[in-house]
Amino acid sequence: MTVDFPSFLPPLALVLATLTALALLISRDWRWSIAAIAIQYLAAFVLVSISWPLEMAIAKMIAGWMAGAILGMAMANAPEAWESKELAVQSARLFRLLAAGTVFIILLGIAPTAFAQGTARPEVTTSDLVGVHVPASVGRSGVVNDGAIVGGCNA
Repeated sequence: MTVDFPSFLPPLALVLATLTALALLISRDWRWSIAAIAIQYLAAFVLVSISWPLEMAIAKMIAGWMAGAILGMAMANAPEAWESKELAVQSARLFRLLAAGTVFIILLGIAPTAFAQGTARPEVTTSDLVGVHVPASVGRSGVVNDGAIVGGCNA
């Protein structure tokens, strides 16, 4: 059983997932990163429940929230072990934002080609393709972030 959400909710979840991926990329505080992961799994729940059974989508969301809780407990017990050695340099954040923009532009360029070559399923739209890969790619581009906890949506 899939869920029929109001028409405004999936695009809102897409925007939310993209914004949280950017927050993961530029955030230097582990608390904000874990909060962004939790919000990103909520957005992933909305996007995934459109095509997956509701039970699987809920399991995905709960698993992500549990992972966030475990990361939070680990960080609360040893926050000094995860402190970043990088100074809060504005150019580093600018570089990460430019990297995220580059990923977005590349995916926008790849999406029409994927449809033309038939590598994407007919029921998948360009916004679906970009909506899944932009947050995931942006989040994964910051996975090794000088010891900071970051991640991406695995929708």
